[in-house]
Amino acid sequence: MKPLLAAWRGRPRRDTGQGRAIFVLASALLLTAIAALLSWRVAEARHEAAVVAAVEADLARLDRRMTSSVALLRATRSFVLAEGDAITPRAFGLFVGGLRIRSDFPGIQGLAWSPRVGQGDTYRIELIEPMDERNRAALGYDMHSDPVRAAAMDRSRDSGRFSVTGSVVLKQEIDAHKSPGFLVYTPLYERGGVPQTLEERRRLLRGFVYAPFRAVDFFEGVFEPGVVRLHAVHTQSDGEPPQVLHGSEEALARPVATRRIDFGGQAWLLLYAPGTGRDWTDWVTPAGVLLAGLLVSVLLYQLTRTQVHARRRAELRSSQLGRQVQFSQLLVGIVSHDLRNPLNVIQLNAALLERAGLRDEFARCVQRIQSSTAMSLRLIRDLLDFTQARLGSGLPVVRTPGDIVEIVQQAADAARLAHPARRIEVDAHGDGAGTWDADRMAQVVGNLLNNALVYGDPDSPIHVSVHAEHSRVRIAVHNAGDPIPPALREALFEPLQQGESTAGRSGRNIGLGLYIVRQIARAHGGEVQCRSTRDEGTTFTVDLPRAEGAASV
Repeated sequence: MKPLLAAWRGRPRRDTGQGRAIFVLASALLLTAIAALLSWRVAEARHEAAVVAAVEADLARLDRRMTSSVALLRATRSFVLAEGDAITPRAFGLFVGGLRIRSDFPGIQGLAWSPRVGQGDTYRIELIEPMDERNRAALGYDMHSDPVRAAAMDRSRDSGRFSVTGSVVLKQEIDAHKSPGFLVYTPLYERGGVPQTLEERRRLLRGFVYAPFRAVDFFEGVFEPGVVRLHAVHTQSDGEPPQVLHGSEEALARPVATRRIDFGGQAWLLLYAPGTGRDWTDWVTPAGVLLAGLLVSVLLYQLTRTQVHARRRAELRSSQLGRQVQFSQLLVGIVSHDLRNPLNVIQLNAALLERAGLRDEFARCVQRIQSSTAMSLRLIRDLLDFTQARLGSGLPVVRTPGDIVEIVQQAADAARLAHPARRIEVDAHGDGAGTWDADRMAQVVGNLLNNALVYGDPDSPIHVSVHAEHSRVRIAVHNAGDPIPPALREALFEPLQQGESTAGRSGRNIGLGLYIVRQIARAHGGEVQCRSTRDEGTTFTVDLPRAEGAASV
């Protein structure tokens, strides 16, 4: 209160002027930098999540393709086992032909049977289908003569599981330009199944059912371009340098993602490069925050300077005018700070006392404290809403799904609690579901009820009705009493306008309630009307659409 007394005594405090404007500018720029940084970090986190999702989707497709290929080899192994030594090229060809491997299994060059020759480590390709020019070039080849193939074959033989080679040049590559590939082996033992011991697995091995794959065909369709793109697939083997199995041979300085996966004992390293580009919102949002913050900072700086200069010019006028200006400014500060904050503290402590189990007479005192505090806070809220509606572009509303009937009931319950001696009746017709700003709609009903309590007949009930029809909802608050003069009805919705109170309580409001009701209704796309006659009483009707942009009916 000391600044207020100083204003009345004609002793305005000195203002630092330019220093205050610079402080406001520096504070706004700091907040802008923090907001832009947070926005950028959110965009980075969103991009990283998109990268992880894209890579995981690629890995899932790759796993499904390899799993289906291994299942195909196991089925072929079962056929070879069932045929035994009587297997013929014709029977093998008919079996493989029915599998449609070229159309249903991308990258596979064929299915082959390579039996063991004697008891040594010689495995010549005896059967391979489909029998085309490329596969014919592989017939009779001893695969164990190649160290890369031999390592995978030995691993498959000793484990009894399928095994994948490193990067090799297939015998099917008969053109001048040779593409990398790999082979997948499954072992076939005497009597089927997998022998228990390592010595038995090595002794009872009959040969291998295997499939050669061209890497470029196998990986086609697995890696979809998006936020990332596959740069290369490298094979990794113990003691061996990585080799490019698929993709670019150029080194990638900083891959955006890497994944190491293992198929049949062979490790593949997947390297990802940036894809088609980041979502434009990743750049626009932080830049927009930064630009908006800079603009607001400059505006605040200019506004502060303007206010300081205006104050200085006002102080040069007559002392009386200067005191009035300073008093008005300090009064706004009191409303927004010196009154609102203590009232919030009073309300909080009253709520704590209410839960303390006081005696009835003290409990009633606490209720009166809460009621008076709530009324004072409503007055302050009305002042702030009035300022926002006048100086801004209307009151903001945040629509969320809700039931308007429940909102009306809660507002009526609050009014009954504050005015236990008055009767407030509520009836509803139809479904009240829609999208509204629940707090603002409760404020509408509360203001209309407060208006009816102040200006209506205290001995008659107040009737609240909700009618929900099609795409619109009507809320009506009716009270008995003297009618509102026709000339005053429209003016009631202007600020600082009020009629005569039959209960002598008009001084408890400042004439902003109905103005705020209209502003909230219009913010919802609706309107408020008043009908008042001596016989029917006074009815305020709020007509609203159920949802934003709903058509009128």
